[in-house]
Amino acid sequence: MIDADFNSLLIDWGEACQQSPLTTVMSTTLMAGALTGSFIAGWLADAYGRLLVLKGCLLLISIVNGVFSFVATVSWLLSATLLFTLGAGCGGYMVCKSTVVIFFV
Repeated sequence: MIDADFNSLLIDWGEACQQSPLTTVMSTTLMAGALTGSFIAGWLADAYGRLLVLKGCLLLISIVNGVFSFVATVSWLLSATLLFTLGAGCGGYMVCKSTVVIFFV
């Protein structure tokens, strides 16, 4: 039988959703990772090729999502680190995807 109760990470960490600054910290960490990843991926794409960097970003996103699904409830600091890494992969993907699509059209 499927458990219908919803438990967010903030509830697992013992924080109330409306009063917790962790929601802001997690969102900021994700966006900072996306900004950092976009700059790094842009430089790597110029040096090694956009398709290779695009595949690397997708691999990074897949691995971090898999790890995050198992260890997200361990601590908020580990989750913030994983969210930064996930943001870096997503930022790199966003930089490379449109250029790669235009190359193949």
